[in-house]
Amino acid sequence: MAANQANLALRMTRGDGGSATIVWEEATGRVVTLFTSDSNNWRACADFVPGW
Repeated sequence: MAANQANLALRMTRGDGGSATIVWEEATGRVVTLFTSDSNNWRACADFVPGW
């Protein structure tokens, strides 16, 4: 799926002023990417995704 077709993104501000962003496919719910403002700290992203 093209990056600009039917994808949704949610950006969350963390308590330290940084942010975590998740991008997923609207139709399937499949996560396309996760990234943060502090050098791709995946653990910080996962903290925002229930069940990870």
